Amino acid sequence: MRKTVFTILFLGLCSFFTGCGAVTGTANKAQIDSDATLGSIAEFVSPHSVKVEGVGLVCGLDGKGSAECPPAIRRYLKQYIISELPDGTPLDPDSFIDSLNTAVVLIEGVMPVDDSSEPYFDLKVTAYRGTQTRSLENGSLYKSELKIKGSFGINTGILAYAEGPVFTDKITNIAPDKRIGYVLGGGKVNTKYVIGLILNKPDFELTNMIRNRLNMRFDNVARAIKAGMIEVTLPDRYKKQRGKFIELLKATYVYDIPRNDQERINKNIRKIVENPQSDEGEIALEAIGNQSLDQLWLGPLDKLGEDAERGGISLPGLFFQAV
Repeated sequence: MRKTVFTILFLGLCSFFTGCGAVTGTANKAQIDSDATLGSIAEFVSPHSVKVEGVGLVCGLDGKGSAECPPAIRRYLKQYIISELPDGTPLDPDSFIDSLNTAVVLIEGVMPVDDSSEPYFDLKVTAYRGTQTRSLENGSLYKSELKIKGSFGINTGILAYAEGPVFTDKITNIAPDKRIGYVLGGGKVNTKYVIGLILNKPDFELTNMIRNRLNMRFDNVARAIKAGMIEVTLPDRYKKQRGKFIELLKATYVYDIPRNDQERINKNIRKIVENPQSDEGEIALEAIGNQSLDQLWLGPLDKLGEDAERGGISLPGLFFQAV
């Protein structure tokens, strides 16, 4: 089961937009227009990939490995090996690490975080610095954990797993460094794509209100991280339409005001009629949701309907997308 949160990545990337220091407390409540959209009051963090790394063991090295292992890495590997072994398995983790048939390696990769991408990605493995490993050729990487680059030793989420046969460079004419190898398709994504929403002016009450609004509109996709920061998981129905979903988020009205629905719908239909080449109005209506259909047929839209017909626009066809 792939996890549905990606908090460490979100927190790490938020500094590119407003700076983490700017969202650490409750600011004075911003004066927000009743018809403001999320796109007008927030930035959206939407990475396509993230660098990950981990440490692991390559086995099957036929005596070309090494017994050296930094103490902190050894403690981590021992704990991980024990957690992965079936109950009652007679294996001494220290002896396994010390074997010259194994080598401690640094694992690096660039993990895709878009759900429309394949869940597998390539990895680079390098014999750990300071060890006497001579070659990783013909070895195999045991299952290992991958976290966001630079977070080893920190209690953060596991973003991916790594394992598979190690290949060394046998193509170039230059003598290859056999302490470096590659695991093709050896990384497997362990998280679901998350979009970060960062308010321009952080406020606890507004953050919670927006979270609740998005959960009602898109079926429990949002989680408040702190004042001004919300992570939104990409819904399955938009798995192949990440860009469109982000546009829907931006077009979502901050406040759910039923008495304003008809005016909002009218305004966005006018946008479609006046500029059929633009999808701004259509996106806004889909962001409003099912009530667009209800209000459309109940409201005074005869004139707009006539204009739409003259423009070659099928209103029923348009609004079926809001369901």
